[in-house]
Parts: sequence; C-alpha cells; structure tokens
Amino acid sequence: LIRSVCGDGSQWNLKIRYTQEMEPLGTIGPLSLIRDELDEPFLVLNGDVLTDLSLSRFVATHKAHNDLVTIATASRITKMDFGVIDEVNDTVRVFREKPALSHLVSMGIYCMNPGVLQFIPSGIPFGFDDLMLQMLQDGQV
Repeated sequence: LIRSVCGDGSQWNLKIRYTQEMEPLGTIGPLSLIRDELDEPFLVLNGDVLTDLSLSRFVATHKAHNDLVTIATASRITKMDFGVIDEVNDTVRVFREKPALSHLVSMGIYCMNPGVLQFIPSGIPFGFDDLMLQMLQDGQV
C-alpha cells in the first residue's frame, strides 16, 4: 500500500528505496539489508506514526549534536492508581498518593548516523530496544 501511494518519492523530491523482509526483522533489523547504501544521516520512522514534527528541524538538531542516534520524544503523563512509596534501606522516605508521573517517551522517529550500523546484526530480529541496550552496554549513549 505504501509503495502504491508513495512510489519512488520523486513527487516530494525524495528517493524512496523499498526492501522485502523474508522473515520479520523487527524495527531496526531491516537496516542490515541496506547498510551499504546508508552513508549519511538517515531517518527511521515507524510506519504507523502520524506527526506534525518538522523532520527537517529534527535532522538539523541531530546533525548539530553529532550523536549516533537522536530519538524524537514526547512528554506523557501516567496517572498511577496506587500510592507510590520511595524507600531507602526499607524505610519510607516519600509517599505520594496516586501521583501523575511524567515520562519522556519515544515517538518511533529516529535520526541515525551510519556508525550505528555496527551495532545491528544481519539476518535476525533486532528492535530499537535491542539497539539501545547494545549501545548502552558498549557505552555509546
């Protein structure tokens, strides 16, 4: 469906290249299929993301920081249904009744430098969570 609507991307001055997974490779694993073609910063977006994020500003921010990966985030509030206890050595230090907790969450939009490809194995399922855990383990985040 995406291919039939977007074609090669030329109507938007884009170059779209499609690959076909013979087995599901996760959210990041398919990059291993085109690793030889990725020689400059590139975007990875989950196919079901709808956003008004300025992708050009997002890429510019990524380039300004020169990190391997930039993650588009949004702030989300989670209302807890329970009292939350912060403790140290089995002693209550803070008690919050049904707090609303704020978290930064991934929007499923990433800008990556080609150097990130060294962390992505070929031919096996590999998700964005796997990539982050691998990079954290290697001290790259």
